[in-house]
Amino acid sequence: MPIQTSCKNCIFATYNEEGETQIGCHLNKLELFEKNGAKIIEAYDEEKEFFVVDGRICMWCRGEDWGKKHAEKSWEECARIEMTLPYQAIIVNNTNIKDLEDTIESLYTQEVPPQHITVIRGTHTLLRPLDIINIFNNKESVHKTIKWRIQNMTQEEDKFFNHVDAVVKSIIFPYYAVFNSGFKVPPHWFKAIDHKVNDKLLRFGIILFEHGLVVPTAVHKFVQGNNVKSITEKLIESKQEDIIFNMRDILDES
Repeated sequence: MPIQTSCKNCIFATYNEEGETQIGCHLNKLELFEKNGAKIIEAYDEEKEFFVVDGRICMWCRGEDWGKKHAEKSWEECARIEMTLPYQAIIVNNTNIKDLEDTIESLYTQEVPPQHITVIRGTHTLLRPLDIINIFNNKESVHKTIKWRIQNMTQEEDKFFNHVDAVVKSIIFPYYAVFNSGFKVPPHWFKAIDHKVNDKLLRFGIILFEHGLVVPTAVHKFVQGNNVKSITEKLIESKQEDIIFNMRDILDES
């Protein structure tokens, strides 16, 4: 079944005076979708003529029932808050408690923080679970809403991409990010990704940087993770280089 978003019943769709023919989007998202490669289809039924965004899900789309629960003047603001990038952070290569603490601290101080943090304990790590628990216990007074867990790896899983694939099996969030322990994530990074995805409507398959990566969970599952080959290699082989980005591309506002 193709991925599409119908504007017909969206409260942000604008119609002619008769209310029968859609003439645009109050948020100007149709133009942005076209700029990002989506096709805008003219459609109709027995009630209205309206637009359909082909190949993309519009996260801004809100129905009348949702609109009744919010003041009309705050529709855009409320929708934007709901869309704030939901992601799980995964920290790998944990061999030094100070490095791990630095990375966790940088995640807690993100302008758009993660919903969940998973710390990987490989088979060769000397880090004690209690030491990791103490880091999180000391942070809970700062950000009580961030959930966390420690995941121990078996010997068969004890490789970088195996770590990632093992964690993603149980991820419930639309995005995940992987970081090498010791990397201090700049505080504005995930706000920048959130802006590109939700305001600029960027579609990406993977974002790469020196100490990690960010991937939509749906992409990971669609290509079967890093089984046999990495996600990046699979996207290149399927001629989808256009959805591979470097973090520099995300930070570039041009």
